[in-house]
Amino acid sequence: MGGLNGFDNVEKWYLVSSRAVIMTAISCSALVILASILLYRRSITTRAKITRIFVHPIKSCRGTSVLSCEYTPTGLRNDRTFVIIDKETHRTVTARDIPKMVLVHPHIDDGGILRIQFPEDSGMSPLLVPLEPSPEVLADWKRIEDVQIWSHTTDGYICQSVDKNGIDPSTALSKYLGKDVFLMFKGPTTRHVGPPAAFPHFQSAAVFQDGYALLIASEESLVDVQQKVNLSANGVEGWSINGVAGVWEGEIVMERFRPNIVIEGAGKPYAEEEWEEVVCCGKSEAGNKNASSEYGRMILVSRCTRCQLPNIEPTTGVQHKHVPYKVLAKYRRVDPLNPYTPCFGVNAVPKESGIYRVGDTITVAKYAKAGKLPTKPGSK
Repeated sequence: MGGLNGFDNVEKWYLVSSRAVIMTAISCSALVILASILLYRRSITTRAKITRIFVHPIKSCRGTSVLSCEYTPTGLRNDRTFVIIDKETHRTVTARDIPKMVLVHPHIDDGGILRIQFPEDSGMSPLLVPLEPSPEVLADWKRIEDVQIWSHTTDGYICQSVDKNGIDPSTALSKYLGKDVFLMFKGPTTRHVGPPAAFPHFQSAAVFQDGYALLIASEESLVDVQQKVNLSANGVEGWSINGVAGVWEGEIVMERFRPNIVIEGAGKPYAEEEWEEVVCCGKSEAGNKNASSEYGRMILVSRCTRCQLPNIEPTTGVQHKHVPYKVLAKYRRVDPLNPYTPCFGVNAVPKESGIYRVGDTITVAKYAKAGKLPTKPGSK
């Protein structure tokens, strides 16, 4: 009887061990398959296209949509090369302070002229200033070395009219804004920008942007914001916000967020936050397997944390108290370094110089670690 019991124990041990081995094998196989799926998904090259390009010659004033634009590591050509500052403190004045700044429309005219137009009902005449003043012209302009843009100090020149007998730009802007200001053109001193958290050794420079050279946003992300605003406006459970539900009517346009490059085709909202490096190829290069990854490289350095400037309707200059900021704050406080500030779009820095064109292909060359980008605060 003892022998039979011993045999039974061995048989039970064998069955248990066999099951354990089988279950372990199945688990390992499942893990291998799962890992393969994840690697395969990550290996699929994500491609999007540039749908819109915006240049904002004067910081916080209206931007202009263009079909193509030259760029360097400091940003798009003529983007935010001008700024309006307080005449006494030399601190930057933006639409955060005076919302109707967004109604001032700088046009890039032929012949190197920046034509600054005001709303028709303002009674203000257009201003004409050199778009890219030569050294000879700048020699006659007063230089200010303590232009304050947030925590940075840089230099600039007080702009003069193309016609020496023309309207003084700073005087006209002071009248329109109801505040004594100077219109400034960026001086020669390089404005270095501190490295973002994700790239502690990264060096970059900017002109009068808030932080980094470019702001990138996707059409899919904008659609998502509009959908969430609609949920809030309709008082849908979980999305109702006082001052929005039953009150808000309108469209959230991309111009509110003041991006430089707008893309489409990433497949989901906020996909751009998962990218670390992309390559921008023109139509001829996109299908060329031998196209160098050196062409059009762009580093996506951080999410863009948002202030309430996007609450300003760009065609009226009227600022809403809650939209879209409070809606974004309800679900887009996604940055671990700034947990109380909503995000939309990503800051980026070109690694070379070239030309961006509407229709160019954006190919993801490298994904961000863990699919998330730390951030340095700043919005456009």
